[in-house]
Amino acid sequence: MAHSAQTQAHEIGLRSSLKEDSNGHTKLTSPISSFQHPSQDPAGTETRDSTTMEALPGRLTEAARLSDPSASRDSAGAVDKSCSTVQGSEDAEGPQVNGTSQGQRTKQDDAAALASSKRTTACPTGYVPTPGPKEQPNTNMNDVAKVDHVEEAQRHDQTHFMAVPLDTIPPTADIPEYDMHLLNLARHADPFRMLGCHRAFEIYTTDPAASSKGPAVKSSDPYVPLDYELLVRGDAEESPRVVYDTYSFGMTVPQYNLELFQSGSCWHVDNLMGSHIITVDGVVGVRFAVWAPNCICVSVVGDWNGWDGRAHPMRKRVEFGCWDLFIPGIGPGEKYGYRIHARNGTDFIKIDPYAQEFEVPPKTASIISACDDAFKNAEARFQWHDQEWMERRKKLGETDQLHREPMAIYERVLARSLRLAEEVFTTSAYPILRISGSCPCVGYRELADRLVPHLKNMNFTHVEFLPLAHHPFEGSWGYQVTGLYAPYSRLGTPDDFKYLVDTLHQANIGVFIDFVPAHFCKDSWGLVYYDGEPCYEYADPREGEHKLWGTAVFNYRRNEVRSFLLGAAYHWLRRYHIDGLRIDAVSSMLYKNHQKEDGDWLPNEHGGDANLQAISLLQELNWVVHKEFPGVFTMAEESTSWKGVTDKKEGLGFDAKWDLGWMNDTLSYLCCPVENRRKCHNKLTFRGLYMAHERWILPLSHDEVVSGKGSLLDKCGYLGTPFEDRIRTLKTLYGFQIGMPGRPLIFMGGEIGQGREWKDNRSVDWHEGDEELRKKLCIWVSDLLGLYRTQPALHAGDDETWNFKWTDCDNNNDCIVAFLRSYPVGVPHGGEWQLLLNSDDWKYAGGMCGMGNGSYIHTTQGGRLGWPYCLWLDVPANGCLYLKSPQPPDAEKQRVIQEARRSGESMAKGGETHANANSR
Repeated sequence: MAHSAQTQAHEIGLRSSLKEDSNGHTKLTSPISSFQHPSQDPAGTETRDSTTMEALPGRLTEAARLSDPSASRDSAGAVDKSCSTVQGSEDAEGPQVNGTSQGQRTKQDDAAALASSKRTTACPTGYVPTPGPKEQPNTNMNDVAKVDHVEEAQRHDQTHFMAVPLDTIPPTADIPEYDMHLLNLARHADPFRMLGCHRAFEIYTTDPAASSKGPAVKSSDPYVPLDYELLVRGDAEESPRVVYDTYSFGMTVPQYNLELFQSGSCWHVDNLMGSHIITVDGVVGVRFAVWAPNCICVSVVGDWNGWDGRAHPMRKRVEFGCWDLFIPGIGPGEKYGYRIHARNGTDFIKIDPYAQEFEVPPKTASIISACDDAFKNAEARFQWHDQEWMERRKKLGETDQLHREPMAIYERVLARSLRLAEEVFTTSAYPILRISGSCPCVGYRELADRLVPHLKNMNFTHVEFLPLAHHPFEGSWGYQVTGLYAPYSRLGTPDDFKYLVDTLHQANIGVFIDFVPAHFCKDSWGLVYYDGEPCYEYADPREGEHKLWGTAVFNYRRNEVRSFLLGAAYHWLRRYHIDGLRIDAVSSMLYKNHQKEDGDWLPNEHGGDANLQAISLLQELNWVVHKEFPGVFTMAEESTSWKGVTDKKEGLGFDAKWDLGWMNDTLSYLCCPVENRRKCHNKLTFRGLYMAHERWILPLSHDEVVSGKGSLLDKCGYLGTPFEDRIRTLKTLYGFQIGMPGRPLIFMGGEIGQGREWKDNRSVDWHEGDEELRKKLCIWVSDLLGLYRTQPALHAGDDETWNFKWTDCDNNNDCIVAFLRSYPVGVPHGGEWQLLLNSDDWKYAGGMCGMGNGSYIHTTQGGRLGWPYCLWLDVPANGCLYLKSPQPPDAEKQRVIQEARRSGESMAKGGETHANANSR
């Protein structure tokens, strides 16, 4: 008996494929693998040689809601005793059909009713056929995408087809009433036990609109499952169309991959779960898979079935808590979701957590993505052109040279705040970036052509995007995520985002993204209470809720959640060629009591406040990233004194940590009135006490220019400070940032000194870049970053203790700090020192205090502060100087080389000194 869940048809028929065995017997064939030979009873005893098989249409009537929605489950393909086989003696004639007994009807009569057919649907262009359940390829457990092509065996098929009135349905072959009610309510726990092919040898549908007559097939000695096709004719259709029954297909998700998913280490989970266009036995369709361990049943709903949960209930893989289903005949662009019936009796529709595309907010449906490259051949996938960049990145990672490369990061928002202006500005310093808050949104592809020239002009080496994973609320800036596997849909498709990354790589610009594994939003249609019970989050709200942020916390104890998070990071790096991940809110992951009151958190098993499972997840994440993607850079936004964040052996294993202490201390110092700065001088030098403990990013990020904190320009002074002085102080701030060990990060708008703080619903005020002082500020930032990129002393030894020495750190009366940056260890030398940059140069709208860029300054005899030589400098107020030392004499050079070799470091050229001043 085979039942199908077609819901939008007027009339449904069936045609089947049969083939003869070596004994001349005709057999019904099907791709379902778990079946019992109908000629044997469960004990293996021979019962009969031939059986008459009929295919009859049926309808499910509307039923009242049942008080007890639970249903007994049986193994896939098992036979329900209430659905008994239609059997008779060997001598009995079959039931009469249209006046002709089935025993008298011949194969030739049946074949004349309909032309022979079989499953030969061509694989869609670009997609690799998926093997049937009987022949699973011997693939790597972590590489689901590598599917071998399985040739379909040639079959000699004949079609058997006849019509049978509706009122001839034998009662012994009907679906039990209780199961019919559950199917009709989309609450059946085991639909494959009822639908599809079974030993009753009758063909049913659950189509509410089916009417009049249907087909039947007959064969002696039939084997099940049946390889059949449905003929569906709608009210407006003159002839029926061929439809493949969803429940005639076997399992398409291999068990060994589900075992890996359940173990918590399935990095390729994006190929396993979610929706994927594949082919099974030559039939094109979409495979769906989702993890929902606590619910009664799950159905795939979408536009193609009217969002009717009765149409496509899924198979539950009980031991894994997963549900899967292959639906033939649908393709990319279809919107869908999962209709879930929970144990508490409620029904609701949820998104696909593994979806690779979503509708544009506020709509929430998942979309079958045409950009999914997992099962496409090489020609049909997105064509990357960044091979040179990727090879260079890999080489830097394998040779451990990545940390010696310059890394000037531009933090950027890709959301509603990026809009193309209607007017054309020809006088702007950077008109290509001109955008306003009232015009159409700039997408990924449009932004690629606008962003690259600006980054190149400003000498940035990398761009970091705020979270791009799909999120419903733009006011969260992407930090309250729902779809960790999909780029933000408002700006374009996944392939559009790939184009943006590819364009940046071709311009030799790296791409970082913010990745958020710490928490997720609590929208009812999202991940929270996914199957009616805590699933992705901790069950206890003291662990599973972050009240201050109004978000849910991922359950790091569950291996399936760990696979989900690890797989998401892996997905962005593999599918989108991302060069680095900045992990958000690491402190909230490390500490169970982070920003929580007493009584609102639970200690770990040792009574401490460390989240041991989150720690192990971060360690595994960094290990996987560095193992699988050499040259990818990981960063932690961690604001506490946790030790070993960048320790790869016993710590968390990050490549760098955001130095939020330096940012807060420096900005706090700049906000002090001039007369009080001498009392705050230690804020500029305190970093020297901990600087050698980690590797650093020096951020001037979005967090400091929002929520009433004001802009960077506001922080460069106090009430009543003239605008010109603020610009000078901002130039000094950037000079101080570039000079200190660490990778500089500047948020968008900071390069022009935007006057107001950033608003997520407005664009940067690029028109301010037309002002003369701000133009000069842009030039200063560009020259400063250019110096940083070209001088190894400023970046190659950022993580080494010998790369930095204070020469004057206690001059609080004059508000001056001075330090040496050299590569490798060096000392000041006599001779001519070159002034590389002076923030007070005319080029940067300065007052030209002292000498200009490119000038030379001679040392004098008589050292200062223990150094053998002395430079007399005119340091401008609120100014910054960069100087390069002369080449040391040969004898001294040889001594430095020997010292460098003894310390295990290599010799480099020259040295530099750097001075900052905030004098009165």
